[in-house]
Amino acid sequence: MLLKECTSFSGRRLILENLPPIRHAQDAVFIPRGDGPFWGLFEASGRSVPEALNYTGFPKLHTPLSSLDCPALPDVPTLSDKYDYWYIGEVNLQYGHFLIENLSRLWAIPSYERTRLRIILSYHEEIENIFKYDYFKSIMEALHLTQENFIQIKAPTRFENIKVASAAFEDFSLIYRVYADFVHSIGRYVLPYKVDPQPGRVLYFSKEHLRAGKTRIGNEAELTNILKDKGVGIIFPEQMSFREQIKLWASNPIVAGFSSASLYTSLFFPRRNTVTLSYTENVNVNHVLVDDVNQNNARYLNASPGLEALGAGDGFQMNYRIQNVQKFAEEFLDMVM
Repeated sequence: MLLKECTSFSGRRLILENLPPIRHAQDAVFIPRGDGPFWGLFEASGRSVPEALNYTGFPKLHTPLSSLDCPALPDVPTLSDKYDYWYIGEVNLQYGHFLIENLSRLWAIPSYERTRLRIILSYHEEIENIFKYDYFKSIMEALHLTQENFIQIKAPTRFENIKVASAAFEDFSLIYRVYADFVHSIGRYVLPYKVDPQPGRVLYFSKEHLRAGKTRIGNEAELTNILKDKGVGIIFPEQMSFREQIKLWASNPIVAGFSSASLYTSLFFPRRNTVTLSYTENVNVNHVLVDDVNQNNARYLNASPGLEALGAGDGFQMNYRIQNVQKFAEEFLDMVM
């Protein structure tokens, strides 16, 4: 068989029902990445504010993604205390990373009016350019946040007071139930009306038109041609607006595709139907975490027996080729339809 059920995953599978911790940090210094060898949010002692750290759980559990300490904090200006500061740190606008590293910190922002609220971040582009990302703009509109609510830190800066909510999603490790509730509220705002459910409709998310990325199936177009002829809807998520993707997920079809961040969008509505094809026998546990916390009806198929690894090239870190496209398609249809 070219497709088998996945029986293992890479990383840790942990769902937490309590709330992530929140720190009210005082006299803290934020050093953006690239401004010296140490970067992150630091206490006056030079130790990193624990709640400000992002971690990954693979290959080693709780591996920090920024500095644990700064031996000598710089003498830097203190930002005015007239605002209520909340920290999200370095922004990663690759969609999946944004959901894990940045959006997962906004679960705790207060629901009161936004006049005094300022969200602290760093990025190599201006705030107005960040808002040009369709999904970012749509999500921030749902949270009633405008460009004025963000402050971009370009050089080391001190804060008398800054609130830091721990990330509710830790890469390859864990996810909190509150994050699903939070993202559901965004989905309801982006699409406030009901759409006709299509629980029996099968859609396949294709990456064949992507010009660069992490992983690609070189002959995926051959597969989608066969699937389309058999009644499977072929979807190219990168060609859709964020709202169009939300509307698609709201109709609750069966959504299948090779492992990619586009499948994380199921999180905006509870109890979706997903089929994740894994390039290896170990499925990426981030998919499992999203499916678990969202109570999805999920399946994971190991596609590695039917794939030939070709290595990096053409803008992708890894390229694969389906060795027998016709048989691969037939097995996929038997398992999904």
